[in-house]
Amino acid sequence: MSSELPADAVGRQMQELWERQQELEDRGFFRSSLRVARELRRLAKTERRLIPYIRATLAITHCALSTFETELGMELATEMVALLESEDHARQFQPDFPDDEYQNVVFWLSTCAYHHLGSHAAIRYGYGSPRIRDVVREGNEVCRRTGKIACLDCFRDYTVWVYLTLGDEQTALHFARSIENKLPILDQGDHRFEGARMQAFIHLLCGRLTEAADQSRRALELAKVYHTPLLAKLDAFTLLGSALFLSGRGDELESLCAEVGEPLDWSLFPPEDENPDLAWSKALFDAVVAVSADRPAEAVEILDRWDRRLAHWEAIPQWLETRTRLISVLRLMGKDRQADGLEEDLRQRVSGGEAALYHARLDAMASGKVAPTAVGFLYPPRTDRIPLPPLTRRAAESPGDDQPPAAAEKAPIPAVDWDKTPMGPRFNAWFERLPDGTDAEAKDMEVILDEMLAVDPRDVELPEDGSRLIFVAAQLASALRREKDVWYWARRLLERFPEHPDVLNLAATAGLGAWLRQAQIVAERQRLESEAADETSETRGDVAASDQPPEAPADPHLPDQQTLEHLMRKSLDLKPDHPRHYYRAGVLFHVLGLQGDAEWCFARSFALDRTQAAAALALAEVYAESKRDEDALFVLDLCLREGKVEDADVAWEAGLAAFRLERYAEAATYFNLAGQWRSAHPWLPYYYAWALLQTNRPDEAEPLIETFAELHGPDHFAARALQAWLAALRGETDTLRDLVQAILGVPLREVDDLTPLGIEKNLRQLWQVVKDYLPADDPLQSELVARLFQAGMVPDDFFEEERARRPITEGLTYYECAVEQPLDDDWPKHPACLVHQVNWREYYASWGVLARNEEEAEHYVIQAQQRCYPLPPTLMSCEETEVGFRDRPGVVWQGARECPDEYDEETQER
Repeated sequence: MSSELPADAVGRQMQELWERQQELEDRGFFRSSLRVARELRRLAKTERRLIPYIRATLAITHCALSTFETELGMELATEMVALLESEDHARQFQPDFPDDEYQNVVFWLSTCAYHHLGSHAAIRYGYGSPRIRDVVREGNEVCRRTGKIACLDCFRDYTVWVYLTLGDEQTALHFARSIENKLPILDQGDHRFEGARMQAFIHLLCGRLTEAADQSRRALELAKVYHTPLLAKLDAFTLLGSALFLSGRGDELESLCAEVGEPLDWSLFPPEDENPDLAWSKALFDAVVAVSADRPAEAVEILDRWDRRLAHWEAIPQWLETRTRLISVLRLMGKDRQADGLEEDLRQRVSGGEAALYHARLDAMASGKVAPTAVGFLYPPRTDRIPLPPLTRRAAESPGDDQPPAAAEKAPIPAVDWDKTPMGPRFNAWFERLPDGTDAEAKDMEVILDEMLAVDPRDVELPEDGSRLIFVAAQLASALRREKDVWYWARRLLERFPEHPDVLNLAATAGLGAWLRQAQIVAERQRLESEAADETSETRGDVAASDQPPEAPADPHLPDQQTLEHLMRKSLDLKPDHPRHYYRAGVLFHVLGLQGDAEWCFARSFALDRTQAAAALALAEVYAESKRDEDALFVLDLCLREGKVEDADVAWEAGLAAFRLERYAEAATYFNLAGQWRSAHPWLPYYYAWALLQTNRPDEAEPLIETFAELHGPDHFAARALQAWLAALRGETDTLRDLVQAILGVPLREVDDLTPLGIEKNLRQLWQVVKDYLPADDPLQSELVARLFQAGMVPDDFFEEERARRPITEGLTYYECAVEQPLDDDWPKHPACLVHQVNWREYYASWGVLARNEEEAEHYVIQAQQRCYPLPPTLMSCEETEVGFRDRPGVVWQGARECPDEYDEETQER
């Protein structure tokens, strides 16, 4: 709502309602706040005022989170997504809505609508439910589309709870730390409290009580900068109190709160009915205090009451936590029979695949590894700190040494004695005839595959033998392009074993292989048809029937997407603790475009088995594709560190992730491991040498540069750039000049094995080296800068240095400008023309600039663009983006270039 007093009576009434609703919300009186928001929404709907209607509705969805009214929240959040995503839909509500205000709420509130929708779905169905994955993914996309990058942290908290629910507390901690450690963006909220609070909660459940107390204290410190400081403070009180009482330090609670500057005051809590969510947190604390005071019956009474209320509200995460603690306290009291009944009920309601954390805590108590307490810890509680395991394995280290509890507790999947199965001897005979596996001769593989597929599925006695046959046959079929034959056989095996998870999982994988092979057949047919049509057009003759490409009609026996999904999901339901099943499911969902499910399956696979290099690589790829390199690096590092996997591909990808994050010392460590483990990647010496040069280790980099030059040629563009950098670090300025001159003599169109980004990275680093190690008046400096302008690769630091020569000016405006640059016949031969640009006749370039007005912005941009090519450019647009800067005027950045539609070579028309 506007901070200015509305002119009309209805507007003033709406403003008063909004202010009252906000005041109640700030105090945590969500039930009353929700009632006021509903009144405001009804008024806005009656008066057809779109903006107040949107704000009131989102206020309701927010309040409903704390009152556990999830059905209402999901319904209204879905409505808001529609209003904020579609201007046409919004105009149906109010045809004459103020456009500027609407665009503003779209920018600020679109992500909130998705966040509220996902939060309600998570409460209603649980964080392990597939229902919330697509909401989270779509919310992340909205954050990036609207530019609200800080709001990604709102959706990262889902990731924390999802991983924790999966039972992967280490990855959950990583995401929570990343939220706490990220400094807030101006006007986009401070989420560090959430990161600290989630870390405290995870440490608490894992029995790391000292860390839990430390993080709770940190959360209390950050509460004052959270968007709801009072509620954050009260939540932190309960967490800190729980950690202290569980570790026998309950008497320190008041003094620690006072040290932080937040005196402990339980009277600040709103009435229970006003804020059930906060009251639930307080109830968990009260139960801990009761057990600490040797009053477990009181704790049972508290937890049982909330167990019933949360079940009625269908608040799944809160109910799971409460039920787990209730079972633990009952076992502490020796009431195992009652606890057994509650535990059986929990396991029946929520499967281990969707609530692994809670199943694992119950298993830990049942096995006697963890004693019953007020919490039901995942691991035995401890007050000492747990160090991170080393990255590399020591020579005398046994596989189980120094593993954190998470790895040590994982029980291996029982192995099948394949020699003793009915088909074991036949498999052994097949393997003896194919000692080279899929590297054998095609004719030999054909014979074995035919024998395998000749086995009648009705004669397969054990489903394990049948699933093994699918697995082995699929590998041979992939080499022979016969995936469809394996699916036909697997489909018949499904009729014999329709409920066996291994058969279901591998049959779905075989179906995917057949599906992809059919797609390749169709694509090949279409290509041949296109070539035949082109040939017919050229010769103007008829094509004989024998020349027509073979028909590849749709195969009615192949599975559709729905069938594949059903088979795979059923296999996971029947066997929710098999890492390879989840990995194969992730591959299938990734191919089908279900990225939320794919990420979840890869994550679950890796959580179940840290040695799953394939799962770690797949999960890291998902993260890297969505620009989450820090998360990708964490997963790969965890595979190396905790899984103790000696895998060159994992080390290589970890090095690349660290490289992209500009964490070069870490990158060098990973690249070193990749080299030790015999990575054959031809670009490993390049990246490894770059990381070493960045960390000022030229002597170590030199042999790697030599190796790279041997692999790619001594005149290779990147090899010369590395050699120039090496010469600079050693003070060999003459060699540096010679190498820079040689690099400038290479037309960029001849550099065909580096991406444009790779060329840019090398040229920008070369500019930094020349600037640091050659005199300012050296002609090579100006030549290199000219090439950077011509190629559209000028680093931001260059413009910052140029602007530093101008005085600081008040009231600058930030503009984003677009320029059209015509090109002529000289362009294809220009030294700055890249290989994919040789046919360009013009390009569009974008620029960012700080200026006093639009005319000055145009001056700076045209002046800069004229350094790129001799022909005069044309300014296409100059959009004001932000105002009120106190800075130095001038160009801020040079953006990427885009070409309009390619010209037709004959008509020179677009």
